[in-house]
Amino acid sequence: MAPRLYVFHGPDGFSRKAAIRRLRDALGDPGTAAMNLSIMDGEETPISTIRTACDTPPFLGDRRLVIVSGLLSRLLRRGADGELEALLGYLPRLPRWAILVLEEPDTLPKGHPIFKAAADMGDDAVMKRFAPPENPMQWIRKRAGFYGAEIEPGAAAMLAAAVDGDLHAADNELSKLAAFVDGKRPITRRDVELLASYASEVSVFEMVDALGRRDGAAALRSLHRLLEGQHPLSLFGMVVRQFRLMLEARSFLEGGGSAGELPHVLKVPPFVARKINAQSRNFSLEQLEMIYRRLLELDVEIKTGHIDGELALDMLIAGLAG
Repeated sequence: MAPRLYVFHGPDGFSRKAAIRRLRDALGDPGTAAMNLSIMDGEETPISTIRTACDTPPFLGDRRLVIVSGLLSRLLRRGADGELEALLGYLPRLPRWAILVLEEPDTLPKGHPIFKAAADMGDDAVMKRFAPPENPMQWIRKRAGFYGAEIEPGAAAMLAAAVDGDLHAADNELSKLAAFVDGKRPITRRDVELLASYASEVSVFEMVDALGRRDGAAALRSLHRLLEGQHPLSLFGMVVRQFRLMLEARSFLEGGGSAGELPHVLKVPPFVARKINAQSRNFSLEQLEMIYRRLLELDVEIKTGHIDGELALDMLIAGLAG
């Protein structure tokens, strides 16, 4: 039987969340697991509510997982002594089916009473501090392998400097870079240098995905995030290119072409071709032709000063998502 108590603390949020995700995955089938999972904000949740969740027998499963974030830090504050005592007194009586995870974004002080409580529980408790890696470059090179990629030492150093210890950001950029090189070669410094423009392209993909779902709010959020770092005319050009590629892909495939030929036809990496193919299926060929014509009209209106670039993009998104 797995331990009943886990105390995960420390500033390495990426690894901390990964450890919690493994516990969630161990619950088994996602449908059943969802009925045996409780996630709580320790800043607001009373001990009685946490205890009730732990005491509830699992449904169609062996264990119930209760995740509480920020509780231990709150209980150290003045006025919370009674709650802290209630928690410490309850921990030894956790039911055999319960898995209680107490998560803290910061390192707990050495004198926190939870350390003694966990020690008293022996093998039934796990205390783990998650600290950022001492060698971020080494972490990045190892993580690249997770995505089936290799990264040159200079590129790893450049990425480590760019993310400044943020493992979430490093992982996010590595996933993009690995997809970009598509296993054909190691990730280079040049790839990392191009990451900013590539990241913008990825965000345009996200915006078009939202349009395909007819989720106007999400599309507008993506648009305005992009506008924070892009000139409207430059961004408009990226949107035009995206719909042109989708139109070319849809026309080629409906004309009898195969998806495997798209990278050559569109002159884009395989990853991009697969994404464009998937996105183009959210629109009919007639819709893509109409959208592309409207984009060309807006392009002229923007360049001749008849409409502001940002306003044109807002109107375009609103019209397409309607």
